[in-house]
Amino acid sequence: MSIKELQNDAVIKNEPGIIRKMGKGFHMPEPFAVQNLFYMIWGDEYLCDTTYYVNRKFLDSLSLFHIVHGEMEFKYRGNQFTALAGDTVFLDFRYPHYYKAVQRTRVRQYLIAGNAAQSYFELLYEQHGSLFRDRGKTSVLFSFLQNELSEPFPDDHKISFLIHQILSILIIQERPLASAPVQKAQEYIQQHFQEPLTVDGIAASVSLSRYYFSRLFKKETGFAPHEYLLDVRLRNSKQLLTETNLSVEQIAFQCGFASAAHFIRAFKKDTLVTPSAFRKYFDPIGFR
Repeated sequence: MSIKELQNDAVIKNEPGIIRKMGKGFHMPEPFAVQNLFYMIWGDEYLCDTTYYVNRKFLDSLSLFHIVHGEMEFKYRGNQFTALAGDTVFLDFRYPHYYKAVQRTRVRQYLIAGNAAQSYFELLYEQHGSLFRDRGKTSVLFSFLQNELSEPFPDDHKISFLIHQILSILIIQERPLASAPVQKAQEYIQQHFQEPLTVDGIAASVSLSRYYFSRLFKKETGFAPHEYLLDVRLRNSKQLLTETNLSVEQIAFQCGFASAAHFIRAFKKDTLVTPSAFRKYFDPIGFR
């Protein structure tokens, strides 16, 4: 479906309950934005009364709502919730969706796509659902976004930047904290990565079985325990390569690798270059 066709499907003719529309609605992004950036398909700010509602089965787009004042009720994927002033709602319109104004409401709504928008949605929905309670920083960004769309020629790069900022704030503020055992295990790895650690030993340090610990750690950090340990060792090795004159063999030993050969293989797999080449690249005097 083309952007123009999507825009036409997004607009319900003679929508009931809209008292006033603040902006232009449609936005046609440049080809570069469609290929490389977050971009806007359609966006506007409405002032509406209690007769305003939308009940739609499908639209191939993601939608960000921001409630400026008032209340809106949503029904989405088996859940019903009410968004209040300052709240953000993020929906994938490919699922049936219903929303209405509970009282006289001013709401901003933007259909977005591109870049990693779908991945952001899936991550946020998995972690938190669709409703994000009052976020002061996002309120300011939504205002900037609306102002940009009101310009005669909105800048796609500014629009992409603002969308990314909004999604990033939602991710940062809603990211769940790791449980106490996982936090303790992370601290243990940070303190003992130079030693010949095993997953069994790390699990024992937090009094959990290897199987349960591995599943919990992966779920909460995105890394298997051995992957996290390797990442810590490699990050420390990069610091030593750029800040000291230690040999590759000495760095391998200090970072807990079984041998220099093992270190070099792991390092090259991670960075695509050898430790020696990495060190030369970051030499402030240049290649020598």
